[in-house]
Amino acid sequence: GDPRVRSAGAAPGPPARAVLAVRATAEAAQGDVPFLLLPRLGGSRLLRGYREGRYRDRLLATAEAELRLRLWRRVGAVAFAGVGDVAHDLDDLPRPADVERIGGVGLRLRVTDGGVNLRADLARGRERGALYLRVGEAF
Repeated sequence: GDPRVRSAGAAPGPPARAVLAVRATAEAAQGDVPFLLLPRLGGSRLLRGYREGRYRDRLLATAEAELRLRLWRRVGAVAFAGVGDVAHDLDDLPRPADVERIGGVGLRLRVTDGGVNLRADLARGRERGALYLRVGEAF
């Protein structure tokens, strides 16, 4: 089976123009897994602010939150933060003070009445920042 566990949710917040979205992710690789297929942090969808695959290992865990605000008509903004890390096994998991952390802001342009957004996110990890231009939310 697939050893990935992902949980995401969004709840309207006060006022109705705000939504708090949260996500927790855990992945584990077992057996002889090629390096390029190991769980990895980074990229436009999982712990933005690190280049995709910057950190890879057999275990991965992340938690992210994003506050989504509607500013005007089809224009919105977000602020987000997250933590996560990888480890070879449970004994190698980092202390909470040592996990990778990210933060950032973004703009949204809703392009369909069904809620599909164009997004521009500026995220910062420990080492550097990154700009992401994508269709759809990160989660």
